[in-house]
Amino acid sequence: MAAGRSVTVNVNTDCTRLLSKVKNMETRLAWAVVNAINEGATEIQKAERANARKKFTVRMPAFIDRQIAVIKPFASVNKRVAYAEVAIGQKDRLLLASFETGGTKEPRPGRETIAFPVIESPTRLTERSMVPKALYLMALKFKAARGGRMYIGKEIGMYAIKGVGVFIAGREGQPSTMIYSYRRSWTIPKILGWLRLAKNVGTLAMQRRLFKEVSVSWDRAGKPI
Repeated sequence: MAAGRSVTVNVNTDCTRLLSKVKNMETRLAWAVVNAINEGATEIQKAERANARKKFTVRMPAFIDRQIAVIKPFASVNKRVAYAEVAIGQKDRLLLASFETGGTKEPRPGRETIAFPVIESPTRLTERSMVPKALYLMALKFKAARGGRMYIGKEIGMYAIKGVGVFIAGREGQPSTMIYSYRRSWTIPKILGWLRLAKNVGTLAMQRRLFKEVSVSWDRAGKPI
């Protein structure tokens, strides 16, 4: 499921002959179906994780792996759960699902702009760099200067201009360095392809596992595979 949308993966098979030939086949078939469903869910999770690493600059791999495809619940014979759900994480302020349908990121309530770290500046040395905690906006503790358009940080030489960005003043006549750029909104591109990938991968994985499970049961019944 992504951004309120979902995809259902179904695999149909006629096991009438098998049920008539194999003792306890109903129980065996239940386990076969559950195993196939769970393998499909697991393969979807693997594929979505790999896809996310191709599509995005991933700075926190473990976090993205957990959130890009959450399996809950798994199918279970004992719990009588005949399905599995794979979904994108829905944590507060997490935008992953929005990359499926596209959208717009707006400022948080009470704010007019969004702050973006500037690449190759102290906040983000490279595309993959994390912002140092000392340079988090909250850590800079800006206070409004006279006139209300400029804000002065707790560190000497650190200042912000409303609607423009955050800067570190240059020394000895050198220009200031922008470390955050302010924007009023940001367009989220439709690049994920989560639903399409889930359906393709899940269908193939479930068919493969179900065929394998049914073939083993047929063989145990003394019939050719």
